[in-house]
Amino acid sequence: MRIRNALKLVSLGIVLLAARAHASTSYHIGNSLTWDMLPWGLSAMGTVSGKTHHTGYHVRAGMHLDYIWDHPDDTTYTNTYGNYVNALPSNEWDFVTMQPFYKAESTLGQDENRIIDFIDLTRSGPSLSTRFFIYSAWPSSPETYQTT
Repeated sequence: MRIRNALKLVSLGIVLLAARAHASTSYHIGNSLTWDMLPWGLSAMGTVSGKTHHTGYHVRAGMHLDYIWDHPDDTTYTNTYGNYVNALPSNEWDFVTMQPFYKAESTLGQDENRIIDFIDLTRSGPSLSTRFFIYSAWPSSPETYQTT
């Protein structure tokens, strides 16, 4: 229950940060915990607060950022914005969230490289002032999460 409440607070924070006169946008990349954040609900939260918010997402359940980067067509959930390859450089995003996920074949170094790749891809399009958030729902100890 604590994780779900924390996810709702992250979502609400994005909508509140986006309190501008124009519509705001966010794109979310990660596994099922990103889905549990209820990214599609951000638009509804914006509407309730009198704002317009458009949300895109690329979710691949059970996988880490390195896998998602290497397999962009393997998605569990996405919406009309499509996978990250098309969505990030083709749209102007106010916010992009990325969710690292520890798995035996992933390392902190790989996650860091993929985060930089996602940022570079986003900035290759019209999104030069995007704010990036790293959503780490599964903190791991240094003994289990390799640092290289």
